[in-house]
Amino acid sequence: MIGILFSPASVRAIVERRKTVTRRIVGAEPCEYNVGDRLRVLEAWATSPEGAVRYSSTDVIPEGWTRHHGRAMPPEHARLTLEVVSGREEDLWDIGGADAYREGMLPTPERSIRGAFAAHWNTLHGAGAWDRNDRVRRIEFKIVEGP
Repeated sequence: MIGILFSPASVRAIVERRKTVTRRIVGAEPCEYNVGDRLRVLEAWATSPEGAVRYSSTDVIPEGWTRHHGRAMPPEHARLTLEVVSGREEDLWDIGGADAYREGMLPTPERSIRGAFAAHWNTLHGAGAWDRNDRVRRIEFKIVEGP
């Protein structure tokens, strides 16, 4: 199973069943995701001194727990498994409102749903990332195991 890293906001959207699509910059990741692939969601997590596990995106982490980056998540701690149902390349700016919603975005009084996605993209990839209009791989998935 392939690991795929998500931000805490994206994990929350997956858990809430609002996120069913992700975009990855073409050539930026070491592996490609193909239809039928099973993906183990990598997310920030924490362990208690006794070895209990909590997830930073959805749980309160008590003092005294050790926090870990999602890249360091062992398979046995992954709580979500996704299956790729479609994938294609496109320009980042090709995203419309419906797909921004599938990315887990919600509109706010200050910005459209597409504007929310643009702001989120800049948060993930750095200031000005949206303006580059990178070539991306659009990956649609379904949850096959999880809460």
